[in-house]
Amino acid sequence: MQEKDETETIDRQPFHSDRPEYLASHRSLAACQRELSRLTTTLTAEVEAIADREGETSTIRRTPDRCILQLGPVAITVAWLRTTVDSVAGGQLLVMVWRGMIAGRTKFTPERPSTIPLSGSATIEWQDTLSAEATSEETWLWRAEGGAKGALSSDALAELCMSKLRTALESCRKAA
Repeated sequence: MQEKDETETIDRQPFHSDRPEYLASHRSLAACQRELSRLTTTLTAEVEAIADREGETSTIRRTPDRCILQLGPVAITVAWLRTTVDSVAGGQLLVMVWRGMIAGRTKFTPERPSTIPLSGSATIEWQDTLSAEATSEETWLWRAEGGAKGALSSDALAELCMSKLRTALESCRKAA
């Protein structure tokens, strides 16, 4: 049997450092989908409320990673852009407010080319690119590129987006 040398120390990293960071883990994928759903559900409810209250038409198109909300002459789009399929760490959230029609598609009939709407292209009124920041689902925040503005919860980001959408809508009404 060998004797232990009491003076010899072994440098070991703490147990948690062998694990991937939260955003690089598979657990964050489900949390990201829940946060995206929370954001788009809040935005959808707000857009529908404005449409009902002010008599505007609304068009809503949602997929798990994208959302298009057209409210009369303005729209908001939310898209989760991934760098890899199984990691949130490199992904980005792209949020844009548009002036013009982006969701209005008519049924295309090739034998009747006059059914294609003649509308101008949409222009971007505001956009922001954000990244997820979290050590757990409870601490989930969205941080804008550059990080100077601070981080926002999904609810706070929805409020910011709706503020920008309302501003664009008012601007369109004044211009008309």
